[in-house]
Amino acid sequence: MLNVLVPKNHFLTINYPLMEDYVLGLSIPLGWGNIHDVVPFCIDTVALRFKLVDQHVDITEVRSKGIVLNTPGSYVAYPTIAEFVLEGTPYFAGLATCYFAVSGTYPISLTDYLQFRTLGNALHTAYTIDGAGVGSTWTPLAGRTLGFNAFGKQTLAGTEEQIHQGLGNAPAIQPLRNVAANTRLGDSFVVPAPGYFLTRIQVFLYTPPQVGTPIGEISVTAYSSLGPGLNAEV
Repeated sequence: MLNVLVPKNHFLTINYPLMEDYVLGLSIPLGWGNIHDVVPFCIDTVALRFKLVDQHVDITEVRSKGIVLNTPGSYVAYPTIAEFVLEGTPYFAGLATCYFAVSGTYPISLTDYLQFRTLGNALHTAYTIDGAGVGSTWTPLAGRTLGFNAFGKQTLAGTEEQIHQGLGNAPAIQPLRNVAANTRLGDSFVVPAPGYFLTRIQVFLYTPPQVGTPIGEISVTAYSSLGPGLNAEV
């Protein structure tokens, strides 16, 4: 008589000490053939590592809210153990200052703008950024803050919350890239307690009606550690 428990492996703290609470004690499923629409198990809330099944599987697509994560570097797959690690979803501790930079593929011109607001202060300060990477120069724009909202989750399985709402008076405008040296614009905000996984930053683009829709894209990069006064990014 064959007496084998299937599936035989379970999510235990000895193997997955940083897993989400809801995973504890669940069996690790098996799967054969083509597998679709599988909800992964978060086995490491710091590294953002997820597991699908208890065997080798070729991971061909990862989706978030129905959107395929096909941007290079959005995730790293480990098919032999049916796991993947999300990239670009940083965690920020409560009351930490979070910095981000906005870049674009627009031509250098005075026609493509981001909304700026007054009342920028030490906690919400806009910057022009000269260069990229370590050694770039972040120059504060006195009394200015970008028009932006930020969103996050306290846990990966939690509900998305708005963790920063744009402040200030009626918006002014600022060229996205007004001279060749200022390749990006930046800003900062304080993350509320107890801390959040940053899910998205929403910036407000303004184009004068007579100009029409600009051709190009903008992107936002958040940094887990950055010191504008030191002109360094990590």
